[in-house]
Amino acid sequence: MEQAQKLTRSYVTDMGLSGYVAGLTSGHAKAWALNALDMNPSITGALKFAKWGGDPLNSPYGLGNIGQILEQNEFSGKHLTGIAFLYATCPTPELKAAGDRLVEELHDAQCDDGYLGVHAKGDRLGEKTDTWDVWGHYHVAYGLLQWYKVTGNQQAFQMALAAANRCLRQFEGKTYAIGSESVNYAIGHLYGLLYLETKEEKYLREAEKLVTKDWLKHGNWMNDALAGKELYQSDLPRWEVLHAIMALSPLYEITGKKEYYEALRHIWWSVVKTDRHNTGGFTSAEAATGNPYAQGSIETCSCVAWVGLGIEYLRLSKDAYAVDELELTYFNSLLASITDGLRFISYDTPMNGTIVTSQESLKFLYSKGAPEFNCCQANACRAMGEVSQWAAMTDDSALYLNYYAPAAIHTRTPGGQKIMLRVKGDYPLTGNIQIIVEGLEKPEEFDLALRIPSWSVQNQISVNGETVNDIHPGAYRLLRRAWQNGDQVDVSLTLSLHYWVGEDRFTGKTSVYRGPILLAADSRFVSGPLEEVTFTREDLEGMTVQDGADAGCWLKAQCKNGITLIDFASAGKQKAQYITWLNAQCGLSPVHPGEELPVWLNGLNASAGEKA
Repeated sequence: MEQAQKLTRSYVTDMGLSGYVAGLTSGHAKAWALNALDMNPSITGALKFAKWGGDPLNSPYGLGNIGQILEQNEFSGKHLTGIAFLYATCPTPELKAAGDRLVEELHDAQCDDGYLGVHAKGDRLGEKTDTWDVWGHYHVAYGLLQWYKVTGNQQAFQMALAAANRCLRQFEGKTYAIGSESVNYAIGHLYGLLYLETKEEKYLREAEKLVTKDWLKHGNWMNDALAGKELYQSDLPRWEVLHAIMALSPLYEITGKKEYYEALRHIWWSVVKTDRHNTGGFTSAEAATGNPYAQGSIETCSCVAWVGLGIEYLRLSKDAYAVDELELTYFNSLLASITDGLRFISYDTPMNGTIVTSQESLKFLYSKGAPEFNCCQANACRAMGEVSQWAAMTDDSALYLNYYAPAAIHTRTPGGQKIMLRVKGDYPLTGNIQIIVEGLEKPEEFDLALRIPSWSVQNQISVNGETVNDIHPGAYRLLRRAWQNGDQVDVSLTLSLHYWVGEDRFTGKTSVYRGPILLAADSRFVSGPLEEVTFTREDLEGMTVQDGADAGCWLKAQCKNGITLIDFASAGKQKAQYITWLNAQCGLSPVHPGEELPVWLNGLNASAGEKA
């Protein structure tokens, strides 16, 4: 074994959010997370029915077709994962009670041998037919593990181990290539995480077996990546494979084998270059296609998985640009997916169109026992709460601050002390940010690593009034000192306008960004056909930006031609139509994807977009 790697990880226990994001997050927690189980009892009831020996086709919960049965395997685990991440974002007693209750329900559903799925005895984990319960065990054990990590719930941890061990026994000396490999191979990621928790060699052996042997039969993502192939060229390019690919992260952390890191890095960049849409969303019709302009649903589940892979890449690479991508997806695609009322989430959050609930889009997954659940709704809490996993990270020498919107982030220093970083300002409305150190028991010397976004071309930092030099966009600025309570860091970023000049079916169109925010034309704010509204670069770079709270949005930008644009996260509500590919003539030529210049950073201008 090569040398194990000490990577960054999140120790965030409370983000103390305020402002617009806090309203969405806490509103969703109250509207959905706290009572989802009451309205949808079959997410655990169907598992209990299987424990009692029932045939899922005869379930009292109305699982009338194989699609409904397969999807039921994942619902409870996805939902628990989301509650865990939400709890790390806003740890309320009510969320704690909701998570503990779901764990108890799952405990009642778990068979004596550890099985936690919806299938009858004799047809479990691929014994007779192509089932998705390996995928279900991945999600439920992952959710239990995350709940243990944020609350210390030992029962949840033991249940996760029992579910994983059930899969281990099933596949001992056998292949996992039993059908539905796009989903079932994800169990390798769980095994890697459990090795990190337990140091039990059986989990490492099984994770490496999946990656080095079973992947060769289907997927072959590591070898393809090392050979320079893009993800969309794989024989299994669906979004679910990102969960399987995440196994490379703990394997690199455990073993230090460079091929694990290089493969994951290549795959992450492959998505950035060939498949990530202007909204930050991933997939077209649920798969990588190699065309970010392609038609087809940009599924919320896909975006959640894309964020998960991005977090793993960030942990390995400490690449500040990875945070730009995480922020792009979170502030735009994921926040936009929350529909009116904050309870439901969309299945498809398109580049141009409107936002409808996943319940409307995925009616075929309706069942009377879980009338509100589908694959995307099960991921709703994770979509809102996964920011807690990348907002701040710590390694053995540095604390990395990645999230600049108003917050009070409780986390851990490299020396293991509790610390709170109070983040003040109104980012991303403006680029003026204050960071105040609080909560330390004693001073501690470490690097506070501040992310400088790649789109911010002119930047200023001061520590307790003393100017800091040598600041570079797209990198971390490390500030080493003996930090103590009351220390204040002032950061000024340039919220430059930048552009993505369209090609393919969007030739002649342009997407416009202000800092991390994609701007949209919305029919509630624009009279007449949206596609007929035209912009010059002067119209755009002369915009005045204001808080949009009085208009039901995050921010609104009054362009010089009199047209109002709004943030993408607020677009499409109340069934309004919107477009993000604008009829804007900016005098720019398309750039083609590459690591040096991502396509959405075209035309950066240090003086544009600062009026507020």
